[in-house]
Amino acid sequence: MSALTNLLPLVVLFIIPLLSSIFGGSDSASSFPKFSLDIPKPPLYTSQHITRSLGVPYYVEPKVANSYSTKEWRKLDSFVEQQLARQLNYECTREIEEREDMARQAQGWFSTDQVLMEQARNMEMKACRRMQRYGMSRY
Repeated sequence: MSALTNLLPLVVLFIIPLLSSIFGGSDSASSFPKFSLDIPKPPLYTSQHITRSLGVPYYVEPKVANSYSTKEWRKLDSFVEQQLARQLNYECTREIEEREDMARQAQGWFSTDQVLMEQARNMEMKACRRMQRYGMSRY
């Protein structure tokens, strides 16, 4: 009995979180179907859907498209937009860092490489521009 009493804290530490993860509901990424942003990826992600608030095109499996209710589509649309925001934020940050690095490289001790500096200024910032188009801001 005393051995069982000594093991009780370990049981609480390991068993309760395990049970809550098994029986507890969550709105994690695993509860949403997989999707492809912007382009279809046959043979799975071929059914196009467009988010209601931002108009972001994405593709899901046809069986998902046929079985989802309006409420489920709203939740999925929101999730897709959140994922897109995270992805674009990461890519935009990378683009900014790349541009700043290029500008630093253009500045020398005695002179500035004008060609490299111009390339840095004119660097295409696809993700940042796309964020701006959707009205998103970096965080």
